[in-house]
Amino acid sequence: LDELPPVAFACAYGSGVISQDRTASGVADEPNKMVDYVVAVDDPISWHAENLRTNSRHYSRLMRILGARGLDRLAQWGVSCHFNTNVPAPWLRQNTKRGEQSCKYCVIGVEQLEHDMQNWSSLYVAGRLHKPVLSLKRDTRIEIAQVKNERAALSAALLQLPLQFSVRQLMHRLTALSYKGDIRMAFAEDKRKVRNIAGGKFALTYAEDLLGHYSKHMRLKTCNTTKPRWLQDSSADARLLRLIQLPFTIQRKLIAQLQNVLLSRKPSRENVPLEEAPRPLQDEWRAYPADHRNSMLALASGVPSHELARTLSSILAWTVFSSSLRHALIGTLQAGGKSFRYFGRKLRKAYESRRNES
Repeated sequence: LDELPPVAFACAYGSGVISQDRTASGVADEPNKMVDYVVAVDDPISWHAENLRTNSRHYSRLMRILGARGLDRLAQWGVSCHFNTNVPAPWLRQNTKRGEQSCKYCVIGVEQLEHDMQNWSSLYVAGRLHKPVLSLKRDTRIEIAQVKNERAALSAALLQLPLQFSVRQLMHRLTALSYKGDIRMAFAEDKRKVRNIAGGKFALTYAEDLLGHYSKHMRLKTCNTTKPRWLQDSSADARLLRLIQLPFTIQRKLIAQLQNVLLSRKPSRENVPLEEAPRPLQDEWRAYPADHRNSMLALASGVPSHELARTLSSILAWTVFSSSLRHALIGTLQAGGKSFRYFGRKLRKAYESRRNES
C-alpha cells in the first residue's frame, strides 16, 4: 500500500495469498502467482488523478489518455471498479525467470463497494468477499456492510443445500455463488476452480467459523453421524429467517419469478417470531411493505425447497453472467495490451485443467 495513494480499505485475495486444494485439478501450482488486491477509496476520481501522477505505468496507454475522470466513467459502465493488471510488485520479494512478480489491483469507491455488498447489484467485488481474504486495511463502513454480505451469502448457500450438509459442501456452495454464470468459467478458467477454492484448508476453517458464529441466527445445529455434519431447521419460520437475510433486490426477484406459485398460496400467518434474528434485521422486516412481507411468508411456507433453490440459483447466475460480461468488455479496454498477457495466462491454466481431466 506504500506504493499507492491513501486508501480506506484494502485486502488481498485469490490463490496468490490463500492456499487452495490443487489435487482435484491436477494442474501444477504456479511458483510465482499474480497477487490480487481490492482497494476501496472515498473519491475514485481524485485517487486516480494522484495515482496517474505517481504510478502512471500501472495504467494502460488508453487509460492514461482518458485521465482520471474518463477511466472512472468507463468503470461505472462496467462493474464500478477499475483494474490495473500486470503491475510489477517488487515488494513481494519473489523473482521468476521472466522477471519480477506482478500483481493486479482493483480500485472501487467505498460507496460503490457498500452498495454491491448490501444489494448484490453485480456480485463482482461482493462475491470475492464471500470467500477468505487477507485483510490489509480495515474500514468501519466496509466491515458493517460485510456483515450483511456475509449473512446473505450464508443464507443463499443454505437455501440451496440439503437439510443435512458438510462444511465442505457449504464452502463449495458459498464459492459457487459468484462463479456460476461467470463467462470466464466456460473457456478461460480452471474448470475445477470452485472445487480448488472450497477444498483449501483456510477456506474450510472459514466456513466452520461462519457456521459457529451464525448457527443460532440461522437455526443450525450439528448432528451425530460418522462424519461431522450440520443440520438445518426445516420449518417455515427457519426458512423465512434465511430468506429475509438476502438482499432486498434478490427477495423481489424471487417474488417476481415465483409469482404464479405465490398466487395460489396464502401465508400461514401474518406475524412471525424473529427474536433470534439480529435487531437490524428485525427493523428491516418491520419496515417492509405489508404486501412484501406477505409474499415472503408465502415463499417460506408455500414454495417447495427444490423450486426455491433452483430459482435463487438462476437469479444469482444471471447477475454474475451479466456483470462478468460487462467486465470482460470494459476490462479489456482498461488493461489495453496487458489484457492479452493476462488472458493468455488464464487460457493456459484452463487448457491444462481440461487436458488433465480428459
